[in-house]
Amino acid sequence: MHDPALAKWLHRIDRPTQLLWGSGDRVLPPVYAEHWQRLLPDATVAYFDDCGHLPHIEQPAAFAAAIEAFARGTAR
Repeated sequence: MHDPALAKWLHRIDRPTQLLWGSGDRVLPPVYAEHWQRLLPDATVAYFDDCGHLPHIEQPAAFAAAIEAFARGTAR
């Protein structure tokens, strides 16, 4: 699960990126999303309240809505 080289690769992503994160994630706490957002040139983070590590399962409707909104906003 841990890739020590990840940070050196993230800056190469040159497309808008959305990180979807459960605010109560205990596997990868939100501080990881904040760190990765700083390393990705054009990243946003969508947090899901009352949600852990699996927002796509814990809050599927909100998860899908976030993806749809991001996709509409980044269409090129």
